[in-house]
Amino acid sequence: MMDTKVKNPNCKILKISILAILFNFSLISADAHEKFQQPPDTLSLDNSIRHGRLPNGFTYFIKSIPSPQSKLFLRLYNKSGSNQEDNDQFNVAHAVEHLAFKATQNFPSGIRNSNHMDKLGMEMYDLTAFSGPRATVFHFDAPQNNMEALKVGMLFFKDIATGLKLNEKDINNVRGELRQEFLMKEGNDINKISAVNQMYSKIFPCNEDWFNFIKYNGNFSSEALKRFYKDWYRPDLMAISIVGNIDNPGEMERLVKETFSNLKPPKTIRKKFKCDSAYFSCPHQFYVVQQQKDTSKFLEDSAAKIHLIYRNPSRGNPNTKQGIVELLKFQFLVDIVGKRFYHTTNKYQSFDVQISDLSKHNGLPRAMEVIVNMEKKREKQILRETIEVLNQLQKYGVSDLEWLSYREKQIVSIEQRNEENVSYWIDEISKYYIDEESLPSGKNEYVKNMWESLSLAEINQFISDFLIKTPEDIGIIAPSFHNALFWDEKEVRFIIEDEFKKFVKPYKQPEKPVSLMTAKGVEKLKEKGYLKTGIGESGIREVVLKNGVKVVLKPYKPASRTAQSKIKIHGYSLRGANSFSKESYFSAINAAAIVRNSGVNSLDKFELNRFLDTTSLRSGTGYVIPYVKGQESGIKGLAAIEDMETMLQLIYSYFTKPNKNVLAFKDWKTKEYKAYINPTYSLITTDFENKIGEITGDPFGKESTSGTKQFMSVAKTDFDLSYNLYHKIFGNASDFIFLISGDFEINQVLPLVQKYLGNLPDVDRSKKVLFKATEAKPISQGASYYLFPSQGNYKVENISYGTRFIENAIDSNDWREQLKVEALGEILRQKLWSLRFEKGYALYDVKAAGIYNEHLNRYEIISYLDCEPKDFIMIRKELKEIYTELKSGLFSNKELKESLARMYSFYKLQRAKEPKISSQRLYEHFRYGQPLVNPVEVEHYVQSLKVADIVEVANKYCKEENFYEFVMSDKKIDKAN
Repeated sequence: MMDTKVKNPNCKILKISILAILFNFSLISADAHEKFQQPPDTLSLDNSIRHGRLPNGFTYFIKSIPSPQSKLFLRLYNKSGSNQEDNDQFNVAHAVEHLAFKATQNFPSGIRNSNHMDKLGMEMYDLTAFSGPRATVFHFDAPQNNMEALKVGMLFFKDIATGLKLNEKDINNVRGELRQEFLMKEGNDINKISAVNQMYSKIFPCNEDWFNFIKYNGNFSSEALKRFYKDWYRPDLMAISIVGNIDNPGEMERLVKETFSNLKPPKTIRKKFKCDSAYFSCPHQFYVVQQQKDTSKFLEDSAAKIHLIYRNPSRGNPNTKQGIVELLKFQFLVDIVGKRFYHTTNKYQSFDVQISDLSKHNGLPRAMEVIVNMEKKREKQILRETIEVLNQLQKYGVSDLEWLSYREKQIVSIEQRNEENVSYWIDEISKYYIDEESLPSGKNEYVKNMWESLSLAEINQFISDFLIKTPEDIGIIAPSFHNALFWDEKEVRFIIEDEFKKFVKPYKQPEKPVSLMTAKGVEKLKEKGYLKTGIGESGIREVVLKNGVKVVLKPYKPASRTAQSKIKIHGYSLRGANSFSKESYFSAINAAAIVRNSGVNSLDKFELNRFLDTTSLRSGTGYVIPYVKGQESGIKGLAAIEDMETMLQLIYSYFTKPNKNVLAFKDWKTKEYKAYINPTYSLITTDFENKIGEITGDPFGKESTSGTKQFMSVAKTDFDLSYNLYHKIFGNASDFIFLISGDFEINQVLPLVQKYLGNLPDVDRSKKVLFKATEAKPISQGASYYLFPSQGNYKVENISYGTRFIENAIDSNDWREQLKVEALGEILRQKLWSLRFEKGYALYDVKAAGIYNEHLNRYEIISYLDCEPKDFIMIRKELKEIYTELKSGLFSNKELKESLARMYSFYKLQRAKEPKISSQRLYEHFRYGQPLVNPVEVEHYVQSLKVADIVEVANKYCKEENFYEFVMSDKKIDKAN
């Protein structure tokens, strides 16, 4: 018996039998497909896009970009996803997406394993896919002007539509891949992710409940998977988009028709369940979910989360003029609510609030969600403070200044869009086909005019009408014994309604400081002269100021338009946390982060951010960040040239006037706690890498930024000692070298450099002890096997396995040797992927690299992967065989070419003039003595590498006595030789 997906019983949608399902099918013939029927107000598709729909329902979009492109970007859209899964099809939509890269009719060994990829000069990441609730999207990025690649891409898409083999071996392999993908992304916090999905599954009719994902992921039957493929992979739900520099769109259209016209639709077509409509017709909902306690953890989140969900049923087709207006209004509402909460909670030790449009979050129906973290003993107070913000907005709306400022930013953003950017058209076509959003000719101008025509009165009326209601749906997630677990719907809704009845004062915009430094303070700073100036051995302008600060200035014209008029500063000193006693280490390593959280010049962090909001330093394109690491300290900055003085003022302030604030220190500790229990990165991977760094004697890992090691450092950090060490580091100007690069004239910036960097403080140099960096102890030589348990607040379900070949470098300036080792790492990466795509091991992601470790002057050939415990012995054996193959030259010129193509994308001449790359090269030269090689010479050398070059370095460095293995596991394993 086949059941539909379990729907929310409050929506009066229950499990039903196969007979009921069949009754709800649309029993229509293959020729009776629904035609395009547009309401009168519908906007026609951009006339620069050649498009059409074949008789079988398959749709196509062809968009030519005038500017030269390196690739032709093909996308296949299948307008169905997890929303269409039946009860016995949990995660099957995702499984089918993976199976598209296994055996198909025209690629029986999988497209990634076929000779086609080598012939076409395509990389693995040119073929990717994504599956979600509403759709599955396949990517095929073909080399430009390569007709064979284009035809292979279309043939691959055709196979996806009708030619997947779906054999038992591939299906079983995919079960393991899906498990590994889940563990990699969510493995350190499975219970929390499960609780969120459980809550969403109760509120949204089609959302999957991921509770016990590990247990149930592999339980779908092959029959259920094949039924999903048959029901939902069909031409009337599919479209192809082709975007790039297309010489002959008509010929492209002919090729599309030739390839896809003979796709046969099924005789009967299953009707899609309308998830959004079902949700909007549900009665208001309230659910409380208890987050399961993880007995393996020493620390769990003590806060409850309340989700307030305001529905926004469509007030018109989004592909109509009125629909666009409604979307813009809703966009503004979500953004302004977010901004109000941003200002309200911008104070130390405040509560956390997140705002989102759920239709842009995992494919849920359109609704505004307000998620509030409620700490114990403050739950109801925090809820009332949350509602007070919404009440204030509902009663008074937004001010003319707020509206005009927001509208202007939207208009500027539209004006800055580059319509020759392929990503723009790929995204717009995707939204048009999957989300049914409008894409009329001149859309940017059209939307700009709409923003300009919207009035403040219209906006405030929309806000008032929308927020006058209480949230239709409320979900609460809380750990064991939290008070929120015992809240009932009546109580919560009463608090919300009661708060809305209260009088609130109009919103007052937070004051923005008028300056970073006082006029008097700036006036006191005089331009300091030089101890030395001229062109150094590097051929770059070098200046030593009277306070001992060394400045290196390298102006250049960036290759990309976005990098023009940008300037980057990196100042560094070799005085790091290792310069102090072992007991002081953590106080030193965290000192810069504590200062950043406190602010400068008596402006706290929030006031400082408000001042910087209108500059490039806070617009997402710039920053100023001081840092302290084990062997180095410094400050990095990036800004537009017009903000150069502001950037230098901020750098000067971090050196001279850091705030010292106990409340900010406590707030920093709270944030570190929250960052650890709610990480935005893979905690397991980070801890594994940090442990390897500890074993191998490399202190330059992530100890100062993330992982369990960083969290444990908080308790060992002393407030007063951190500031004392901070002043010792940043109070010695003559320790610092400042590297300044970008799009500027030297005479334009040098006076500012003399004024601000020339006045940085320096201790009494007559009593100053010469500083010598602490050198890390090298790892002992000899083949070694290290087995250790998980390092942090979790228990690992799989095995993390890493290897290293480590050998000291003879010549630290041999850049050619470094590039050969890097190429070896790229080929190793390809070989590791073959374990998944050719040999079928349950792997999701693999990493490999060949690096020159400048910090320790040694070469390292690195591999890393997560695997099933049952596969570990064989994977360990496979990896050793791969190293043998590399030393024996058992790889082809084609494999080398593909590896070098990935390297070339980094070393090509255009990249050398990007701010990040140029600044890094400058840093490597002055910090480690690396030669400043002509980028043209580097580019040519990368292209010239041969198989023999790689075999040479493989034999030189991949020796048994240089081999180290690292295994992190909470399960008993047999390493077996």
